[in-house]
Amino acid sequence: MFEGLLLIVGFLVFSIIISQLMLKYVPSPFDKLITVFMVVGIIIYEFFHLVMCFIANTPVSSVKFLEKFKTEGPGYKKYEFNGSLTIKKEEEISFLQAILVGLAPLLLSFWLFFFLLEQLTHLPNPILFLIYLFIMFSIVFSAAPSSQDLKCIHLAFSANPEYSAYQIFLLILSIFLVWLIFPLLRLPNF
Repeated sequence: MFEGLLLIVGFLVFSIIISQLMLKYVPSPFDKLITVFMVVGIIIYEFFHLVMCFIANTPVSSVKFLEKFKTEGPGYKKYEFNGSLTIKKEEEISFLQAILVGLAPLLLSFWLFFFLLEQLTHLPNPILFLIYLFIMFSIVFSAAPSSQDLKCIHLAFSANPEYSAYQIFLLILSIFLVWLIFPLLRLPNF
């Protein structure tokens, strides 16, 4: 049951390492391809934030799936891409909502990556195979939570530590009860 958590942590570490290595050490002609992977990954990343906002009933003020930033200096131009999701300021979100929304890209990217990986073994169409592979690479480059996501989780906990601790207690209790009761059900194997 808990091996899934280890897989998610491994996927997170892999995503961070691969994205950092590719951004820093890929030579010039191939860095454009990495940028394309990252742009698609950013769109998927922000979409997963938006999906979890709807699931967790978190009010959204605005969504920008892709923004282009241009940095210029003496003799160079650099383009960076980013996305953003803004939560309504008048609504204070709970710690659990912040955790769900902040970690949604990691959790949903993990699920989508392994779903597509399983589908790759059964695809007769080579074009669909390449599309799935492209999406999987894009997911790997952008699955890790951003520093802003982690900051929002910390701020939500700091805003109401007692209620946040209560939510953590209920979450741990729920996981424990499911872990305890599920084997007693003895569901038939399908």
